Amino acid sequence: YVLTVSAELETFSPLPADPPARLHPYTSEAAGLNYLLYVPGEYGVDPKRQWPLLIYLHGLDRASAASVLVLQGDHPLRPLVDQDYFPFIVVAPKASGEYEIWATDGMVAAVMTLVDEIQSALAVDHDRVYLTGASAGGNGAWAIGLRHPDRFAALAPVMGYATWPWAVPE
Repeated sequence: YVLTVSAELETFSPLPADPPARLHPYTSEAAGLNYLLYVPGEYGVDPKRQWPLLIYLHGLDRASAASVLVLQGDHPLRPLVDQDYFPFIVVAPKASGEYEIWATDGMVAAVMTLVDEIQSALAVDHDRVYLTGASAGGNGAWAIGLRHPDRFAALAPVMGYATWPWAVPE
């Protein structure tokens, strides 16, 4: 295997005012993150409709990948590549780094900046924002969710822990 790591951020377009349905890559300059965004096919049909937002944080195995497009293969995103009827807006940022990548102060701030950007640009129901992640992303769901409990309706960490030694917070 050959891995190529670049210090430069791969660049995609910024979030358009009317994003197309399905899963597409974007770059947030404010957050300094690339991310995949899923928009349902029915988005915008009813201009008054507010949509739940699901934020998915990937595991450590994806951190060394050069492109955000690798996240299309992750379980919660794979079905969204070819469908447009999942009733959520889904955001999957791409992080790079080492162990505890999502729990650093800088990454927590970047994810929250991205959440703010999505909520400002799209018809998001602010009372239905959900945070999930697998493995290191599960750790990140705990880390970010515990720092900003008022921002999320629920956390769904998968294979993640909150502290060392491993624990689940009360």
